[in-house]
This record gives sequence, structure tokens and C-alpha cells, in this order.
Amino acid sequence: MQVTRLSRRLFDALQPLHRLGHADRFILECAALLHDIGWAHGRRRHHKNSRDMILKDKSIPLAGRERLLIALIARYHRRSEPTASHRHYRELERHDRRLVRQLSALLRMADGLDNEHRLAIRNLAAEITPHEITLHCGGNFDSPGGLRSARAKALLLEKVFERRVVFTFPTKH
Repeated sequence: MQVTRLSRRLFDALQPLHRLGHADRFILECAALLHDIGWAHGRRRHHKNSRDMILKDKSIPLAGRERLLIALIARYHRRSEPTASHRHYRELERHDRRLVRQLSALLRMADGLDNEHRLAIRNLAAEITPHEITLHCGGNFDSPGGLRSARAKALLLEKVFERRVVFTFPTKH
């Protein structure tokens, strides 16, 4: 739920950059809710297992295109970025490939901010300049390991929006 909450916050805060609408936000929310279901088969390849489970499980009430987009966004929440060498991604129309890249970048960033699963980030805001996205993270985010993870997961966001990502955290007294 934390990753879903952070994904929504990132989507809303970065709306001036991506200019996506409510239907796209819903797709991101679904992908965020389902991104870790592949853990049912273990940690190894869980991102790919999540994709496959979303694609195959007919009890998940999603239509064809929507199902595929959600599955791919969940798949790209970790490890490799979307690339034309991946069959499902390659078969998307250009607009949908762009959408998957953008929403995957947001989900990946949200997942990185919740890497330690401690609900550390309570508030999230963004400041956008022509060269940077500054993410103002409020809460108890004080782990060097968590910051490393967030920094690593920011790389796709930086590529997609062509801006460096900077993190700020409240100072402790």
C-alpha cells in the first residue's frame, strides 16, 4: 500500500512533466498494487513472475490493453529498463511504450523510496526545474541503504524526464 501511495503522490507531483490523465493514474495504481505479487514464487525473478501472473490470472478484472500495460509496468519496477529487445514491450504501439516507460519510472522510484518496507516516507512533494526534480521526502528516512536504493531507482526517472533527481529529507534536531 505504501508503494501505491507514493506512486500516486509522484504521479500528481510530476503531472506538469508527464501530462497524463486519470486513466493513466489508474493504470499506475493497479501496477503498484500488483507489482510484488511475483513474490509468491520467491524473490528471484519476482518482477517477471508478477508480469506473468498479471497477464494470465483471469480473476484480475482487467481488459486486454490495460492488463498488458499494468503487467509491463509491474515487470519494470526493478532490474532492466523497458527495451525493444523485450517481446511484450516491443509489440506495444509507440504511445504505449512511452506510457510504460513513464509509469515504470514512477513505480520504480516509489518502490525505491520504500525499499526497507518501514513506511518511512510519510509526505512527498516535488519541485521541478528545467534541470532537476527535487523530491522532498518527509518522515523518518534515515537509512543509508534506503537512500542508496532510492538513488539507484531514480535512474530511469532521470532518463525519462531528462532531469537529475535530488532528494531532500527533514533535518533531525
